[in-house]
Amino acid sequence: MGKIYVGQNFKIELTTDEDITSAQSVKIKYKNPSGVVGEWTATVENALIGLIKYDVLVADNTKAGTWVVWAKITDVNGLILIGESSTFVTYKEGN
Repeated sequence: MGKIYVGQNFKIELTTDEDITSAQSVKIKYKNPSGVVGEWTATVENALIGLIKYDVLVADNTKAGTWVVWAKITDVNGLILIGESSTFVTYKEGN
C-alpha cells in the first residue's frame, strides 16, 4: 500500500484467522496518533477466515502519525475475541 495522507479515504482490512460466523458485534478498535482510543463498526467480508473491513472516511482521518488497529469480535455467548494489533502511518500532505 502507498502512503496514506490526512484527509484521504482508505480501507482497513483485518483477518483474525478465526471463524466468526456467529459474531454478534464486529468492531475495529483504534488508537490514533494523539492516544485517543475508539472503535468503528466493521463489516464481515469472509466469516470463515475472520476477514473484516472498515472504510475510513475523510472525517475519521484527521491526525497525522502512527495509528494502531485491532479486531474486537463478540460472539453469541458474549465471548470476546481480540485480534493482534497492526499499525499504519498517516502523513501530512507534502511529506
